Amino acid sequence: MNPEFQRNLWLEYSYRRAVFMAVSLGLIFLLGNSTFGTFALRTSAEYAFYAIAVIWGARNAAQAVVGEIQDRTWDGQRLSSLSPFAMTWGKLLGATSHAWVGGLLCILVLVWTAFRQGGAVAAMGDLSYYLMIGLMAQSVALFASLLAVRRRQTHSRLDVFFYQIAGLIAAWGVWWAWQVVSAGGVFGGAFEFDELRWWGMSIDASRFYLVSLLIFLFWVFCKIFKQLSYIISDCTKFSYNDSFRKDVALLIVFVFKEVN
Repeated sequence: MNPEFQRNLWLEYSYRRAVFMAVSLGLIFLLGNSTFGTFALRTSAEYAFYAIAVIWGARNAAQAVVGEIQDRTWDGQRLSSLSPFAMTWGKLLGATSHAWVGGLLCILVLVWTAFRQGGAVAAMGDLSYYLMIGLMAQSVALFASLLAVRRRQTHSRLDVFFYQIAGLIAAWGVWWAWQVVSAGGVFGGAFEFDELRWWGMSIDASRFYLVSLLIFLFWVFCKIFKQLSYIISDCTKFSYNDSFRKDVALLIVFVFKEVN
């Protein structure tokens, strides 16, 4: 297992915290379902997901590196044998692991209700959307913090709040676009975005949006990887620029390096 991911699991995740999270969410879902039915169950799961995976998860991601600097453990990590790729996903998923425990429980409820109302297609659409909006908020918050880390070593709680806000702004953009293209969204049908014409092909708007979102999410991941590569000075033999092509090529090099 990735040592950085495992270390963050030890810090963030525990049996008691997981049980407390599951019991708390279970009581909320039970109360909503018994009072107002499936609609309240889905609404409570959606709000809980945004609070836990998006807002709280973005906060944890923003503190992933800044917290290490404040605890004076960051220099030791920079001098370790961890590659930038291992550090990237270890920080991103490890620091937010407890938030994802609650987030995944909420997603289970959301996917189940979507399946009951709209079938497998609706369930898969919801699963993809909620996973990606959570990862987008956390990735952008971590990326914003890394940009600041490269410029200075002191960071206040207000600074961390601004990094979190950057992730929340990205999540709001994801949410707004999904409400436009999704049939069940707040603005569904208002903008007539059910289909898109692209190079003569007719493409379902929601599917096109999810694929585009996945590409943007991958791009942010590449940028996090690139910033960590700069910070830990593990890839100075490469010539960097801001092109997406070189970011992807550099990431592929380290993926094969990890596998081999």
